[in-house]
Amino acid sequence: VSSALHYWAERIAALGWHLQIYASLDVLHALSPALQGLTVPVVLDHFAMVTDATPLDDVRVQSVLSLVRSGCAYVKLSAPYRIQSAPTPDFDAVARIAAQYVHANPERVLWGSDWPHTNREPGKTAHELSAYRSIQHTTLLQGIHAWLPTAALRTQVLVDNPACLYGF
Repeated sequence: VSSALHYWAERIAALGWHLQIYASLDVLHALSPALQGLTVPVVLDHFAMVTDATPLDDVRVQSVLSLVRSGCAYVKLSAPYRIQSAPTPDFDAVARIAAQYVHANPERVLWGSDWPHTNREPGKTAHELSAYRSIQHTTLLQGIHAWLPTAALRTQVLVDNPACLYGF
């Protein structure tokens, strides 16, 4: 996997692209050394899959935080329903995770809506159709305000950081 990451990083570097990785926390931890040496920006999707049940001092969490802290990776605050153990939104639990990323390096935090909120219904296989999740815009706004409690931080994460990454 490490050689594939380097191969694709070399191929996309001249295009100004980045690698976006949606993988388990275990995989991200294992890839951490390889991610440090890539020549393109790396975005870790969905809170880097740090669940609300994972202790923040877990070595896997610390390796991801180290990537963010050093500027080797961005983390995208998106799809909190993928990292929550409860079926209803727990903004405080997810806010604790978001705060760790912001504290590590606020310039490497992004936000995403994760629209259209894909889902796999219980009992369905990966190739069977499932209904999209119904996520209200007010829920998205609640998350943004819980995870990014100041106007300056919201501007940085919602405007400045994506402008830097995407060059606009």
